[in-house]
Amino acid sequence: MRELGIQKVMKIRVEDITTGELKLELRRLQESVFTNGQETVFLTNGDGSNAASFDHTKVASISGSNTRVSGDLLALQVGSAVDKLTGSTLYEQREVVTIDTLKATTKYVATGTADKEIKFIYLLDSNGNKTGDALTQAATAGAGVFSYDTGTKAITTVGTADGDKFLVLYFPTASTLEKISNITTNVSYSGKIVADCIFKDVCNDQIVFGQIVADKGHIAGGFEWNLSEGGSPALHSFQVDFLETCDENKLWDLLIVDESNLS
Repeated sequence: MRELGIQKVMKIRVEDITTGELKLELRRLQESVFTNGQETVFLTNGDGSNAASFDHTKVASISGSNTRVSGDLLALQVGSAVDKLTGSTLYEQREVVTIDTLKATTKYVATGTADKEIKFIYLLDSNGNKTGDALTQAATAGAGVFSYDTGTKAITTVGTADGDKFLVLYFPTASTLEKISNITTNVSYSGKIVADCIFKDVCNDQIVFGQIVADKGHIAGGFEWNLSEGGSPALHSFQVDFLETCDENKLWDLLIVDESNLS
């Protein structure tokens, strides 16, 4: 094989082992690491010097971080499909509303059982903290209770002052919503792995196409999002451990080809 320089992995694809269907393509990689290893034990002499080596347990993996949170990657890591729901009321809306002439208006329409669409609103102090004084929803506003009109989105109160602020939690209706569930009985995915790499033929200074191909790789279920306030956007980390197939005891192939030789 020619002398090659390698810079980075450009894309990583995961395909179904049986059908070849594309399950995932990562195209916004910030970093990636390809690791190949094996275990070695030594026969030592009485003075501690090594006399012979025994090699076993070859391993290989690819890991890295994507600059986007990928729904497809997340689905493969937790072992669940991305559910695309319509007319969903799963999303909880949090709002702070201000009373004006005994009324306040929610941004969206709260959904639920009649006269229980919101259930509670919480009086806030001047610092925006919940005071513990909660009003409950009823058909008609009164002392300690409020009413809600889904037609006008108006909250009506009694005994409050203009400028009073309330914390409101409710569930509007989303025309479409995507949901991924991490179910304890579901496990992460295994598929064929193809990593497109940038190589350069060092001797003739020519860019060549390269691929690291593993016929089977297990996507690790663990990942991390760093959600620090004021920090950089979170990266979506991943790791894939290469596995033998039932057909042969091979972990990966490295393919190198000149563009001029493709037809």
